Amino acid sequence: MTLAILLQQAFKIIEYMGTYTTTQLYDKINELSTQKEELRQVLLSKGADVSANVLLDDYPSIIDGICGHPDIRLEYIANGTDSTDATRNVYYDTGYVPSDTTTIDITAACYYINKSANVPLFSGVDSNWKGLSIFAPMNSGKIEARLGNSYIVGPSAVSNTKYYISTAVKSTTGYLMVNGQTYSGSTSSAYGTTSAYLFAYNINGTVNTTVSYSGMKIYSLQIYTNGIKARDYIPVLHWNDSQYVACFYDKVNDNYIYNLGTQTPDYKIR
Repeated sequence: MTLAILLQQAFKIIEYMGTYTTTQLYDKINELSTQKEELRQVLLSKGADVSANVLLDDYPSIIDGICGHPDIRLEYIANGTDSTDATRNVYYDTGYVPSDTTTIDITAACYYINKSANVPLFSGVDSNWKGLSIFAPMNSGKIEARLGNSYIVGPSAVSNTKYYISTAVKSTTGYLMVNGQTYSGSTSSAYGTTSAYLFAYNINGTVNTTVSYSGMKIYSLQIYTNGIKARDYIPVLHWNDSQYVACFYDKVNDNYIYNLGTQTPDYKIR
């Protein structure tokens, strides 16, 4: 632990001593010890390199714990690890309705290539399929974007390969950029009426998981409106009342979005 962190903790302890009585402060510290052990066990269960003698000094400090359970940054969240065409009911609501001024940047990968179904990473459309969606892969095994009622086809997807994907509508044309390569084409308006889901379609406010197949990973997601960042999601483990859950933290709005599906997402600790 660096000197800067130790000094920061020292100043914070002084601050909290003025907030809590001595007994309350000791109670908070004892509570934190239990929290840290719970967290250590979670990390160990996911294969993290945390020895039995370490109380997570490389993770958020004792002062973070006094304020509540610390978040743990994840490498990715995935909607399952199945290698078959089994529906995986895992999805998240971004609360963001795409429009013609929206730009999406997403870092994603797939465990395997499923060439028999559309697999949405990000999708919010109306009953006429107007909206903005990113698929990886589509029926053809390629990464594609749906902008309004048109598709822009990108490269073939490769299993367990990380892709940096961007897409947007510019007037009557749109683009899909994958790992620096730009694909463009004609498109209609991407304006929709419903917020985009991760790992599933949101069609007029109704989730459609029948075409959401497992094996997709999301590492990060940024959403821009007129070039201004509106969402900046990173995957984390967050303490939600009684347990740690894999969710996405929005750095722009300082809030979380949780899995709305009936099954448990997969994840990897960084």
